[in-house]
Amino acid sequence: MHISMDAEHGDSEDVPDDLETGPYMTLPKKADLDLGRDLAIRFAAERLPEDVEAVVGFFRRRGAYGKFKGLLERKRKLQEWFDYEDAARESRLREWCAENGVKLV
Repeated sequence: MHISMDAEHGDSEDVPDDLETGPYMTLPKKADLDLGRDLAIRFAAERLPEDVEAVVGFFRRRGAYGKFKGLLERKRKLQEWFDYEDAARESRLREWCAENGVKLV
């Protein structure tokens, strides 16, 4: 089984002719993998416990990620967040692959 990306993310020349009928599946979105708001709040709870209520407050309104990343910049935790997010994304994608019978090579 092959995994395809949305056409907007890949080169249209790389899209196979049998995209609709072939052995392909769409990768889950960030929200489907629990990599959005809840991940940011978990990060804050683990790494910035004194700011977790502020982070929860950010996610009650628009512009949450901008405010969250601004806080991380002030606290010098932005790279730590990126590393945490990358590790979580890889872990969840591996879980998703296992759950959906996708063999990683």
